[in-house]
Amino acid sequence: MRLSLLPANSGRTGLCGFAALWLAGLFLQQSPAEAHIKQVRRISIINELGPASPATALINGQIRARLELSPYPVELCSEFLETTLFPDPARQKEFREWVPYKYRDRKPEVIITVGSSPTRFLTQSHEKFFAQTPVVFCINREEWAGPPQLDAFFTGVVESLRRWGLDESDLPPGSTVQFRELSLRERGKTIWISVLVTILSLAALAVYLQYSRSQLRVARDAQLQLSGLLINAQEKERSRLAAELHDDFSQRVALLVYGLGDAVDHLRASPDAVREKLEALLESTKELGDDLHTVSHRLHSSTLESLGLVEGLAALCQEFTTRQGIEIEFSSAEIPSGVHPDAALCLFRITQEGLQNLKKHSGVAKAQVKLGQLGDGLCLSVSDDGRGFDARAMAQKGGLGIHSMEGRARLVGGSFEIHSELGKGTRIEAWVPWRPKN
Repeated sequence: MRLSLLPANSGRTGLCGFAALWLAGLFLQQSPAEAHIKQVRRISIINELGPASPATALINGQIRARLELSPYPVELCSEFLETTLFPDPARQKEFREWVPYKYRDRKPEVIITVGSSPTRFLTQSHEKFFAQTPVVFCINREEWAGPPQLDAFFTGVVESLRRWGLDESDLPPGSTVQFRELSLRERGKTIWISVLVTILSLAALAVYLQYSRSQLRVARDAQLQLSGLLINAQEKERSRLAAELHDDFSQRVALLVYGLGDAVDHLRASPDAVREKLEALLESTKELGDDLHTVSHRLHSSTLESLGLVEGLAALCQEFTTRQGIEIEFSSAEIPSGVHPDAALCLFRITQEGLQNLKKHSGVAKAQVKLGQLGDGLCLSVSDDGRGFDARAMAQKGGLGIHSMEGRARLVGGSFEIHSELGKGTRIEAWVPWRPKN
């Protein structure tokens, strides 16, 4: 059987239509005796593009539809080179080796090639692997480099695509346009709409973030204001209690000490037991007076107001050493006298609280308090080499003393940190500006 090469100028619909009609005619023109046998006709389609390509789906679909007219059962197989996705020559070589191996025992009776690459593959391997097998090709003239070297078993169409320039408005009513490319204006319109939606979304997000930030700032300011009111109220109450203890209780205790001393002088002729009892009572009364003085000093230190921050902290450390038996080494580095009262009071109270915690939990006999300048503010540290604790767990649990120290520092625009590890001691650090904000 000798087939011929037929050039054409139609589109891909014409290509697949020609191939399908040729095959249908081939099967329909068999002799009646052969038609009665109903032999299965094996046909293989080798496509250049993948199954997801619209052109591949269209051509294969029309071929299948035409072959349904055949009175014979048709076994149709499709292969895909997918040269656009896999242009690697090594991959193409594997495909060329695999196709003959796949059909070695079930050679097709007709091979259809769609595209230049599968057609070129068949021209190179036809005589070796598919001798005597008719080949129907569909190729694009622009894709075919030079005239094809085909033998008598090849036939098909070589087409040139063309645009007809039809205006969509000239089509009959009810017409459907498929695979239409968007115009530059339509593509630009889509891009501008996407850009506008993106800008509006980002603007809405920015407004929401700004609103959230403002709400957070209001909540933070309210918290600082509340903390300031609480601390100010606490300081006023401490001042009131200090004045009351000093003006009332201290005078009453002094009168009691004087009275007991006078009683001891008048009872010198009394028995020794009475004398010893009165002397013990006198000593207890003196201790009570000292304790009241210490409480008054802790509630409101007049030393801080009269002498300043450095002398006030030095006196506090000396008094703590005398009364608690824990040596406190205090040092300062050229601190000017014009420290703002709020900053001075903040550091003084933090030192008081830090020393009390040190007495309760550290178990040491010696500690350090240091005051220095750092940037545009003052830095205070209270450190020891005692038991220490888990700072992360304490941060989650949060004692009242730690919250009080941290709240005081933040209230004046400063910062507060506490560093500690089990068995490695504790260090409290606070920083406050020279001129705290109101």
